[in-house]
Amino acid sequence: MYQSARYYAKWYQDYFFDAWNHMGPSQYGMLLISIGIFGWLLMKSSSRH
Repeated sequence: MYQSARYYAKWYQDYFFDAWNHMGPSQYGMLLISIGIFGWLLMKSSSRH
């Protein structure tokens, strides 16, 4: 079980690092916009307390 979990964790790590290293400008822009919208939504919902 441990070996299987370690294998999948390594596979996902390699996959995301490869995607990060080969990201184009439009993909990077979409990532930044997504993070900005997510942060804005978090700040907007926290101000209701």
